[in-house]
Amino acid sequence: MMYEYENLKYEIHDKGVTIAGVLDNCFSSLQIPEKINNKPVRKIGFRAFAGQSNSDSCKLMSSIELPYGLMEIAGGAFAACISLEKISLSSTVVQIDGSAFYNCKSLSEVEISDSVVSISETAFENCMNLNGITIVHYQKSSKKSGFFTDLFSGGNSHTEHPAVTGKTFVYIPKDESGLYGDYVRICGKYFSWEKYDSLFSSRIPLAGKIKIALFRLQNPYDLSDEARNEYEACLRSYSDQFIEHYIKTDNLEMIVKFGSLDMINREMINDYIITAKITGSNNVLLYLVSYRYKKITNPKHE
Repeated sequence: MMYEYENLKYEIHDKGVTIAGVLDNCFSSLQIPEKINNKPVRKIGFRAFAGQSNSDSCKLMSSIELPYGLMEIAGGAFAACISLEKISLSSTVVQIDGSAFYNCKSLSEVEISDSVVSISETAFENCMNLNGITIVHYQKSSKKSGFFTDLFSGGNSHTEHPAVTGKTFVYIPKDESGLYGDYVRICGKYFSWEKYDSLFSSRIPLAGKIKIALFRLQNPYDLSDEARNEYEACLRSYSDQFIEHYIKTDNLEMIVKFGSLDMINREMINDYIITAKITGSNNVLLYLVSYRYKKITNPKHE
């Protein structure tokens, strides 16, 4: 049976409340309560905020606050919420189903808990503005208290939110190889940098390999010597090719990453500067001139 609470539609199940949708989708922000009529909110239902088509989805929603105690985000729950910019999931969320955030084109920041057990490989498909996922680490407790006591008691006990002990950003390359889903999937409970590094040797396109190599060498968490050597060898082999490309596209961000790792070929620096002048890549040009002065002309100045 469907019920209504403020602008929300919801259903009641054994474990608590499932949010099924909204009454009016013309809103920019929304806060979902931890409880509705004294029953805990446990799930965002199938296509709850997606509507039946892109035209009637919650496409104006730029922010949403999800409750502590929420456990599952069902398939397509936020699909085509094209204005949604950031999503933060509490330590109680353990499952994110397929296409949950499909086509959320403005989504740039995602925070998930390290307690997440299952993330579908299509959960963030076509989120073209999303470069990665931040895994939030919470203080662990062996005591059966707080959220889990609340869960088994029907939501009547005091809920104690665990403290955040740290955060880890995981870069996810966007490509058409199918590997995107693999990277998303390993961001769950069993994430490890060893698993992340192992994907580098798979069928991911070269452009993705370059970006991952730069990211990992700048963020060498648990980086083995073997993985480091593999990343450095990849950059040395293809740096000239990609630096030329990034100069022509005036991609200062990527050029700076190469420079910070001292991966810019000093014998080619003058050619790079000429290319930047010809293509009108002024941002890159200024950086390369400065790089040449600090690293080659007057290295002591650095």
